[in-house]
Amino acid sequence: MVKVVMIVGGLLAVAGSEAAAAVVRVPDDAPTIQAAVDRANDGDIVRVAAGRWCGAAIDREVTLVGARGATIEGCASLTQFGGLRVGFLLEDARASGTVIRGFRFDGAGISTSNTAPLALAIIGRDAHGVVVAGNWIEGTVQAITNNGGDGWLVVGNVVHDLTIFGCLPGDARCGGGDGIVLEQRAAGADRAAANVVLFNDVSGVVPDGLALTGLAGIFVLGQDHPQVLWNRVSIPANPAATADAVGIQVTDTCCGDGTAYLTTERAVIVGNDGRGSPIAVEIDRDATGGTGNSVGALVRYNLGVVMIDGAIASALRTAARVIATEPRPFE
Repeated sequence: MVKVVMIVGGLLAVAGSEAAAAVVRVPDDAPTIQAAVDRANDGDIVRVAAGRWCGAAIDREVTLVGARGATIEGCASLTQFGGLRVGFLLEDARASGTVIRGFRFDGAGISTSNTAPLALAIIGRDAHGVVVAGNWIEGTVQAITNNGGDGWLVVGNVVHDLTIFGCLPGDARCGGGDGIVLEQRAAGADRAAANVVLFNDVSGVVPDGLALTGLAGIFVLGQDHPQVLWNRVSIPANPAATADAVGIQVTDTCCGDGTAYLTTERAVIVGNDGRGSPIAVEIDRDATGGTGNSVGALVRYNLGVVMIDGAIASALRTAARVIATEPRPFE
């Protein structure tokens, strides 16, 4: 309870700081979000009116606030990974301290044969102290990705109808299938530290025929003291697919390349409701078959099947299958 009060207090401090910052309004002061970001200085606020907008590449500390009805759509002007469309790209540490709140992201209908919608709503690389709060994300194959950043707060977001490029016969793409991602930047890099995922609601759909990999609502890789608290994750099994789904997965392997990342240490996974997934929480054995990912872990009060190091720790359901750790290539 103390931790929640501290987090909420931090959000209030962010809101209070707006009074001293310059405000750039879209479209009144700048015709696009990218133009507004380019015009802003560190610490400024970009307020986006209702409507459909392209997102932006962010290379400075800004607060992005969407009015009711402000929707980020897939645009060819901002892509990654061979043409996949991105909402907001926090390019590097220059975007540290950025806040993104109040937007709807339209990734509905994304598939191997339709890459016009957003594939990735928000992706950050080595940006620290980022707040992602109160957004609605529809579809996408990877909704919110923190790659190598410390001290993120991901709070109060909805990810609905998450999907995956599933390497199905005839498909040209693999990967994704994660709602909220906390990941080490690259094998050999330091662990990212002190990231918090709180009060989010993540749901997804396992596509028919999916076999190679599965979906994870919240995916944790190579972290130090991540806190995953009071989220609801619902990714039901699909009888027409052999792949399983997991609510929250903690691991040290990723992306199908056989490389071991650092294990996650001191994970706090508390109060999550994963009853809508075959496995609510899974802490995988590490790449050597050991218990490195569960070192110092606090796992309490989660609803659903909880698996730690290959064993069921607690269950409110009687049957589950273990999801294999497979490709997550969007970094």
